[in-house]
Amino acid sequence: MRLVLAARLSQLTRGSETGIDTQDEDARDWAFRTGHTIVGVAADDISGTVSPFKRKNLGSWLTDPNRLAMYDGILVTKIDRLTRARDWGIREWAEQNGKKILVVSPELVWPPPPGDSTTPMQWDLLVNIAASEWINTSQRYKRMLKAKRDQGFFTGKRPYGYRIIKIEGGKALEHDPVTAAIVKGMFKRYLEGQSLRQIADWLTSSAIPPAQQGGRTRAEIRWSAQTVKHVLSNPASAGRIQAN
Repeated sequence: MRLVLAARLSQLTRGSETGIDTQDEDARDWAFRTGHTIVGVAADDISGTVSPFKRKNLGSWLTDPNRLAMYDGILVTKIDRLTRARDWGIREWAEQNGKKILVVSPELVWPPPPGDSTTPMQWDLLVNIAASEWINTSQRYKRMLKAKRDQGFFTGKRPYGYRIIKIEGGKALEHDPVTAAIVKGMFKRYLEGQSLRQIADWLTSSAIPPAQQGGRTRAEIRWSAQTVKHVLSNPASAGRIQAN
């Protein structure tokens, strides 16, 4: 069959370079050994709790009529590549569109052949296990983050104007020597009466990489009034970190 590999992105380096997870590379090898052809790879770095239909890369393979005509089935290493929620309707999608879903480990195919009562039970069991694992992992992670915050350590994404430093027992924030000065300049202009748009134009014309919510930056040099508003209204810009 012609298959689309639904994969997970993994970080390869400390920089921005990413690639598909090694387990998904194994799935590609499995397809080759069993006589299938990979016609597309849809790798996303989002949580398994997000519907496959709403994922940036996989979603279009499931909904675009032109792409639907290009393949016969979806290949995944494990069921949790498709869902860690109880049900996203992916099996109904396969049945309605005449597609197959192939799972490498354990080897499963949906829809199952007529009279096969074992596959539906095994599939439901694996979906429920994946959902339970995600809930338990999420709860443990939230408890860990709360314990770190209670001890005075920083958790989360760095705000614009700061950088994360490692200290004994956890992490902390300190002013970034470059972006902190930019934030001060933004406040100065705002207090002098400049509009958010004027400040955004100044930042763009100065070729300053724009901030995104969460402190990440984009490659293109273009600020918006909304981005400026986010920085100016963020309590972190005044030295306060707010969780939840």
